Amino acid sequence: MAAHLHPGRQAPIGTHSVCRQVDVSSLTSDLTTSMFELLCAHFHNVSREIFDRDLSSKSTVLLLEEHESGGLLGFSTQRILRSSSGARVVFSGDTIIDPIAWGSLALPRAWGSWMLSLSAEEPTSPLYWLLISKGHRTFRFLPTYFTNYAPSLTRAYSADELAIVREVGLSLFGDKLTVNQQGFLVVAHDITSQRLKEHLLDDRHLRSDQRDIKFFVEANPNYAHGTELVCLVHFHASNMRPFCRRMLGLFSRVKEESLHDH
Repeated sequence: MAAHLHPGRQAPIGTHSVCRQVDVSSLTSDLTTSMFELLCAHFHNVSREIFDRDLSSKSTVLLLEEHESGGLLGFSTQRILRSSSGARVVFSGDTIIDPIAWGSLALPRAWGSWMLSLSAEEPTSPLYWLLISKGHRTFRFLPTYFTNYAPSLTRAYSADELAIVREVGLSLFGDKLTVNQQGFLVVAHDITSQRLKEHLLDDRHLRSDQRDIKFFVEANPNYAHGTELVCLVHFHASNMRPFCRRMLGLFSRVKEESLHDH
């Protein structure tokens, strides 16, 4: 499984992207091949057999496409699971955005809208996002869009979160789910693990003064080998940063909920 996103940078002029949500069962063979080829362009060790098997386990895929040509610029596969406590957990699997579309909000906006629709289906049931990250750019989606998540600079998993991550993680990753020497839950790398290619894996972030990037590197020192840090966030409007709420048009909704709470 691969995940590589970029949370915020101006998209190149002329790159106008749109994102659509489709059922995995409706994907054509040509589109599936394009998804695989895009993944291969940015990751080492991508197996078509493993890619197809992983894709078949997902229910939904978000497709980022060039507005005029329809060319594929990115995608993210999704699977919905339920813990024994009743919480729903959305797991994002293979995910990639071509660097020419970095900074486009089309895919994050479409994903957020889809998550809101899931939340509305069961408003009293907690909804979580399970993200596994082998790169600092993907990890930075958490502090960019959310105020509270784990693990982070300020906290580890709560007892309830840890129970959810262990239960769902074991069902997804089996014995590859482990605790690293730094004390964080990770999906350990092996000979089948995908790794970021060199144009995405550089050492400039190691010199960054951004605390979130430093935390990721310290928490997951084997990221370059394909080890993925396991992260969990409660998806709720009250846990979103203002930027995220604006993107999803939620300011009025959050204000109304706040008034009702008081």
